[in-house]
Amino acid sequence: MTENLILITIIFTILLYSLGGMFWKPLRRYGIPLLYTIISTINGTYNLNVFLATLVLCGALHLGYGQNSNWFMKIIYALAISLPSLIIKFNFWMIILPIVFLGTFYLSNKPKWQYIFNWRICEALTSGVLGILWGQII
Repeated sequence: MTENLILITIIFTILLYSLGGMFWKPLRRYGIPLLYTIISTINGTYNLNVFLATLVLCGALHLGYGQNSNWFMKIIYALAISLPSLIIKFNFWMIILPIVFLGTFYLSNKPKWQYIFNWRICEALTSGVLGILWGQII
């Protein structure tokens, strides 16, 4: 994939993830998988594996992970948004993504860190790593 497509993947993933968190959930839940489908089609790498991975990712982005969810559900969400990429191929960023999500979520709920790692920063870091991961595999 060209550098421009990788940058577009990362930037639009961050935008869709954040806007989906602030305004309208379908931007995150359907927009990100659609973005990856469009990018892989432009790149000429769209195939059955990409279709299945984006479909599973779409389902994963529907899972709840908010303040009212227990840590088991947060771990499930972190793994669920990372593991669909394994359908396409393994990439080191799929290990980093759950660590970033869970780590920043934890810090955003600690009184000492909540002003540094507020939820918008957590969303940006998590979605940035998600965009990097998919930018590397499609």
